Amino acid sequence: PSEIREWIGNPKGSPQWIDDNLQVDMNAETNNFISGGNFTKFDANSAGNKDLSFLKSLLNSANQEIFMGAPGTSKSYMAEQLAKEFDHVERIQFHPQYTYQEFIGGQVLEKGNLVKKKGIFIKFLEKAISNQDESFLFIIDEINRANVSQVFGELIQLLDRDEHIKLSFDVDHKSIEKDYYLPANLKIIGTMNTTDRTVGRLDFALKRRFYQIHFYPDYNLLTDKVSLIDNSIAISDLLRKINENLVINLNNKEMVIGHAMFLNPSFSQQDGS
Repeated sequence: PSEIREWIGNPKGSPQWIDDNLQVDMNAETNNFISGGNFTKFDANSAGNKDLSFLKSLLNSANQEIFMGAPGTSKSYMAEQLAKEFDHVERIQFHPQYTYQEFIGGQVLEKGNLVKKKGIFIKFLEKAISNQDESFLFIIDEINRANVSQVFGELIQLLDRDEHIKLSFDVDHKSIEKDYYLPANLKIIGTMNTTDRTVGRLDFALKRRFYQIHFYPDYNLLTDKVSLIDNSIAISDLLRKINENLVINLNNKEMVIGHAMFLNPSFSQQDGS
């Protein structure tokens, strides 16, 4: 319901309509289940930035997630924490020049000959298929910065988890075709900065196959973790005021900064304060 309200916009006579109904939506019984898949029941209010157990449980059910949010909202940090729960982890970063050949594979020039070599994801996928008693996690940072539809290619259909495709690659100078699928022991996490307007939005065909989790600034975390010496200003209140001004001046609730901006170890004194 909150997404539908955002599409419609605020009525002229009730400028706080969306915000006033947000908590109602979060507590609604209909929001306790995720449609479109075999997901376990969860408490919507537990989907906070710090709840690692929730993110892990959801990843086990959804198989692939995208962590979305402004800079400094702990997207990459939480991905790193989840990675500790897996036996094998591969992490890459998309950029505008990232190609299908790098990700899936394709023709490359090698010693004067064109050979069809495997990309980084296919190599990782083969390990996961061959070792299904072990857990594998593939992390794609800045997933929206590449031409995602082009990079994923036919792999998009595998994200449904009940599909198979055949790809051929050169092995010992011979073209060998092999059947590929995404096994249950392979999970995928993407992270994306929602304030980045220099790149396009994710293709809907890809986006609907990932469960999307929005990360917000956690002001309470700053109250517990950060203080200024000889200063009565609370960092949490300062960040809240900065973000309020950013939203008002830029007219976009995504254009904020996160709590992690104030959790950089370089800001700490030698005594840890």
